[in-house]
Amino acid sequence: KMKRLFINNLKIIPIVTVSLSSYTYNEESKKSLATQPSFSATINLKKHSHKPIKHRDVVTLDSMAIISGSSHPELSEEIAQLIGIPLVDATLSRFSDGEVSIKFNNSISGKNVFIIQPCSAPVNDSVVELLLTVSCARRSGARRVIAVIPYFAYKHHRRNSSSSQKHHSQYLKSSPVDFAKMLESMGIDRVIAVDLQRPGQGHEACFFDNTIPLETIITTDHMVSHLINNIPLQNPIVVVAPNAECVKKARSFQIGLQKVFKSDVQLAIYTSNESGSGPADISQSKMLGNTRIEGADVVIVDDMIDTAGTLATLSNKLKLLGAKNIYVVASHGLFTKNSMNLIDSSPVNQVIVTNTLPLPKESSSKVEQVSIAQMVAHVVLAEHFRSVSNIEDKYEI
Repeated sequence: KMKRLFINNLKIIPIVTVSLSSYTYNEESKKSLATQPSFSATINLKKHSHKPIKHRDVVTLDSMAIISGSSHPELSEEIAQLIGIPLVDATLSRFSDGEVSIKFNNSISGKNVFIIQPCSAPVNDSVVELLLTVSCARRSGARRVIAVIPYFAYKHHRRNSSSSQKHHSQYLKSSPVDFAKMLESMGIDRVIAVDLQRPGQGHEACFFDNTIPLETIITTDHMVSHLINNIPLQNPIVVVAPNAECVKKARSFQIGLQKVFKSDVQLAIYTSNESGSGPADISQSKMLGNTRIEGADVVIVDDMIDTAGTLATLSNKLKLLGAKNIYVVASHGLFTKNSMNLIDSSPVNQVIVTNTLPLPKESSSKVEQVSIAQMVAHVVLAEHFRSVSNIEDKYEI
């Protein structure tokens, strides 16, 4: 239930009562709902932290508008229902040559507009549709436009550039930079995404300048909780990082499982000598150390599942080492090409992904989606109610 909110001296009285299903937002859930603002976002918030509030406004849900793109309308509808407002009635059509036409049938003038559009396949169509929707919202008089991008495009280019690109400009070596610049040029005010790679692991989360705050919702604790409550894991347990980029995430899973099982959960790391922006050949990867796999329940922690080639090859390797059960947990499920067939034929018991992207029509029975709608809904609400000023304030929901 929505309570009375206070932002410093600014009094906010929500007119519409919001119920987020059975999810209780309290001090404990504040800790579990992990988000990571980008460095640029933090700098921007500090920059405005001492600006006085010159007037007193009343912020209600009436001043919020949620627009769904065509990529994942089910997720958009779920988020809107949790918040308690309907989606903006929008007409999206395509001409015979593929051009997109967007029209809003409701007024969004003066409102905080949240556009929910993951970059699902075909990725370029989703990106262009998002950019045009942002432009349309700006021309329709939106007060602020926030892009909610559960899956940020061009994550395949997050890895190290090949040697032939090392002397190029930093703005040319990675496509997510260009995507971020496009969003900035179209007039976006803020970006909310899910499980972006952090600086040091990848680069998506530091592509926006100081004027575009970026908030990343971290689903690790949410996925660990789901794993514990729904998968009958038994000791010994081994968490596997399929590449160096997933070590930090796998380590978080290891710590989370150790707290519950009160035992020494092992961590196995696979590395490869390959470099470049393409996918690594897992068949050439080697395990660091001598982690015992025989008789263990194994949890492979990855960033995303695309063709499922890594999943299939690595699971076969682990099975040959004597793994008893194999589970795969990933943030994003793209499931391209014949990935579902590979999953069915692999020794993997279950694949768990979030619903940042829609599942293909023909999905494997081994694949399960975990909804992140409640987490996104809370971040959207928080952003809406603090948007009356340009500072980072405390509020209670």
